[in-house]
Amino acid sequence: MREHTGLPLKAAEFAPDGPTRGNVVFLHGLGSTYMDMLSLAEDMRFPARHVLLDGPLTVTMGEHYEGRGWFNRRGPTLEGLEESVQRVRDTLNALEVDADRTVMVGFSQGAAMALATVLESDTTPAGLCMLAGFVPAPIRLRERRERVQNLYCLLCHGIHDDVVPFKDGHAALDLLASHGARARLVAFPTSHWVAGEMVVELQRFLDERLPPLK
Repeated sequence: MREHTGLPLKAAEFAPDGPTRGNVVFLHGLGSTYMDMLSLAEDMRFPARHVLLDGPLTVTMGEHYEGRGWFNRRGPTLEGLEESVQRVRDTLNALEVDADRTVMVGFSQGAAMALATVLESDTTPAGLCMLAGFVPAPIRLRERRERVQNLYCLLCHGIHDDVVPFKDGHAALDLLASHGARARLVAFPTSHWVAGEMVVELQRFLDERLPPLK
């Protein structure tokens, strides 16, 4: 694994030996770090270049641990969202990540960030996977609806999620589909975590959306 510290965001990347099928970008949840997405990327064993990004905000999680975040919620306002989106875009550009051969994957707040990044990008990615995610700014989705038209989206959500309720995942499905995205929602009998069954669904989605090896 190679780490990058001189970019707009701290990042890590790894790829299997030999040819790859494209890129998979991982955005972690609130209070986590990119290292917490590493096991997910490794478990899939998918032949792609994996890029893991760290959120720019420091989040205190108890007396002895600090994680990272993407934005702060102040009522209806999401402070720092636009700045984080720009940092994600700048970092991916610096790493020469080709959008049309890339699937964006995010968990929880990272899923919201992944969608926000897609909305502000110039090129629609090969796919978007939101794990226990939500739509951060519905009005921006309406304003940028052309960016999600025909966007392939996989939404995975636990029906017992007590952090991002299942209804938020269902609302995300409805919003994306109503604006032309090719979205599907897969429900799981789990709470707020990435279950093994979600990993299997993600593998299938990557296999569908990224070009085969030549």
